Amino acid sequence: MRIFDHNNTLIGESFQEWHPWRRRYNLFRQKDQFARIDAQFLSWEFDLKDDDGSTIGAVSRNFMGFGRELFTDMGHYALYMNGSDVERLRDPFSFEQSQNEQIKTFSGDNQIYHIPEATKNASSLSLDERAVMLGCAMSIDFDYFSRHSHHGSGSDMMQGIDQANQYELFDENKEKIGNMFENKEAVSSIVRHTADLHRPLEIQVTDNYNNLLLKMTRPFKKLHTHLTVSDASGNVIGKASQKFHVFKGSYELTLGESETLMGTAKSYPIIKHRFKVTDQNDNLRAEIDRRLDGLAKELFTDTKMYAIYMDPSAGGSECSPEPLTLDEKAVLLACAVAIDYDHFSKDD
Repeated sequence: MRIFDHNNTLIGESFQEWHPWRRRYNLFRQKDQFARIDAQFLSWEFDLKDDDGSTIGAVSRNFMGFGRELFTDMGHYALYMNGSDVERLRDPFSFEQSQNEQIKTFSGDNQIYHIPEATKNASSLSLDERAVMLGCAMSIDFDYFSRHSHHGSGSDMMQGIDQANQYELFDENKEKIGNMFENKEAVSSIVRHTADLHRPLEIQVTDNYNNLLLKMTRPFKKLHTHLTVSDASGNVIGKASQKFHVFKGSYELTLGESETLMGTAKSYPIIKHRFKVTDQNDNLRAEIDRRLDGLAKELFTDTKMYAIYMDPSAGGSECSPEPLTLDEKAVLLACAVAIDYDHFSKDD
């Protein structure tokens, strides 16, 4: 989940990290990670830990009573934006004994609260970090506590409508450099639900600060994909067009509105996990590799990992010494997106 201010400037992001049973999230202020959540299986308490493992905050899902929990989708959350608050409110007596300073005591709502002097000036999360924490709390609610109301109701259909592909982009050093996401507002909900993977597409490519870099568009898919990539101003850079082949995945890559042939991308026979990109002289220019990311992820999720070798020698292959231009790299990225939709995306 990405969080923006009123000027549409990116404040930060909250990413769910896949794990077979633990509940994990990574929280970023812009591109710098400031906290991580690693909660137990079925946990209702989500502690935010910094790089040193210290608790700097927490998201707590409070129990609302059996009636509300069983028959409604109402949820009650408490956000602790100070590590001292987490210790004091969860175990007030142990926290009191661990403090050596004088304790001031006051009463309210028929309860006694003990607040040590040391906690009054304790460091807390910044405003931006609190905003990201609030977004993370919403993600936790949607991911773990809102689904039971969907089954057996008309919201099953609505759940399918909301699905859209999202991608994160990393460089060769595994540093995040941007995002790609499908613009759901470009197509009506009815078309998205009925057309499914054949639906028209508009995909936006942004940097870490949400600045638009590229746009990818595809009309309604009849038999083959034709994905056009443009710059932020709408100028056509090139196109990746799917071509029929009996047992291979095949794409034709062109540049500009004149559709000058850049090359072709073809997979190995039947097994379509690696596509070699060659020019008109059959020189290897690049490779797109669909990597396996664990048996559990492959069987039970729709998450996938791709490696794009824009210098195929990095992948151990002999290649043409001529480097790819920026326009050719943009078309290559569009081809990887087309491959994902055509061969590896599951129906909603």
